[in-house]
Formats: sequence, structure tokens, C-alpha cells
Amino acid sequence: MFNSGPEVLTFDGVKRQAKGHWLELLSTVGIGADYLKNMHGPCPGCRGKDRFRFDNKDGNGTFICSQGSGEALSGDGFELLQHAGIAKSPKEALELVAKALNPCEQNDRYCRVEYVYRRPDGVTNLNVIRVDTSDGKKSFKQLLPNGRPPKSDPKFTPFPYRIDEWPLDQPILVCEGEKC
Repeated sequence: MFNSGPEVLTFDGVKRQAKGHWLELLSTVGIGADYLKNMHGPCPGCRGKDRFRFDNKDGNGTFICSQGSGEALSGDGFELLQHAGIAKSPKEALELVAKALNPCEQNDRYCRVEYVYRRPDGVTNLNVIRVDTSDGKKSFKQLLPNGRPPKSDPKFTPFPYRIDEWPLDQPILVCEGEKC
């Protein structure tokens, strides 16, 4: 995704790389898009109903939770992963974010990344598997949730990537190509 080569894992280095990408990163590692809105709502950690807000100040993945332990809790994307129970420690949060930023290391013989396409209601519609090999070649394989190719189902309807996260009250720009 954002691979810039091997780097020693430090919070400063990974945080610098993650800046401005927290919405995508947190979604990738398991925090649903419903939680990642700049408005009060349910909390992915303490499960409070209306005192959590993902405000993403300065692109750092920041959040505020007022129901956790009775006191306000806030922090950056690393701390949100711990509050939500996805990471058990700061080190694990750092490793999760680094892996999401760099799903493939340069010295890997091949790299496999899976993209999940969902229907507007959030149900998985299609899995696209990208494989990059060390000789610079890449291949894509599309599979339905049942493991069969889309052409095997005459009722299959394709949907744009992450359509279940699209805002209903804002314009949508659809770009072409992987990097767009």
C-alpha cells in the first residue's frame, strides 16, 4: 500500500508514515467504518452508546471516549487499537499499523494482499487477491465468498470497492486504477 522500504519500527517512523491514512489503516486492521466518523456514536472499545468520537486531528487517528472507565479517554490511532481490544500492547499496535502500511517487505519472494469488496449493506460480495512476485509480475484472482469465480454465478452483481463506507450526504469521486 504505502511501502517505502524496510525501516526499523519506531513509533515516530510509523506514525509519520501513517499520518493522513488512519481512516484506511484502522478499517484495514478491524475497526469498522461506522466508528470512524467525526461525530458522537458507539465506542468500539467500551461499547458505550454515544460518547465516542473519532476526530482524527491532524491526520493522527485521534479519538475521544467519555464512557470507558468513567473518565474521558483519548489518544492516537495506536491507542485506539488498544482501547478497541485489537492490540494488547503498544508494541502490538505498532506492529499492526506497520504491517498494514507495508503488507509486503521488499525481500519477500512474493506478496499476497486480499481486498474485500462488500455490498452496500456490508455483506462480502467479492474477494480480490493480488499476488506480486519478486520478478516484478503481479496477478489478480477474483473469488466469490463461496470460493468460486464471479463468472460462475449469473446473478453476480459487482459493486465498487468499499461502497458500504461511502458517505450518503457528500459527493463521491470515482478514480480509475489501483493507485487512485
